[in-house]
Amino acid sequence: MESSTVEPALPRQILGACCLALQAAIAIAVPSVSDVLSLLGATVATAMIMIIPAFCAAKVLPRTFTNRCRQAVLIFFSIVSFSSVPVKLLQMAEVIDS
Repeated sequence: MESSTVEPALPRQILGACCLALQAAIAIAVPSVSDVLSLLGATVATAMIMIIPAFCAAKVLPRTFTNRCRQAVLIFFSIVSFSSVPVKLLQMAEVIDS
């Protein structure tokens, strides 16, 4: 028989509370919903659409030149997307003009 181990719930609850507090702080501090959506698009959506498939391809697919090129393209475009985050943050802080 396999022995099942029960993971403690406290670390997950602390992480959830921290994420909730951060999200509430961002919602209070940012006056425009479009700013929040652009940050989410540049971070979370990029991870789901490009980074996770590139990681899975590295684990599942054979290491051929074609597969490595596909991974490189996905990673390159994710870096381009993530590079918009500092620009958006500087615009929100009114350091640079839109």
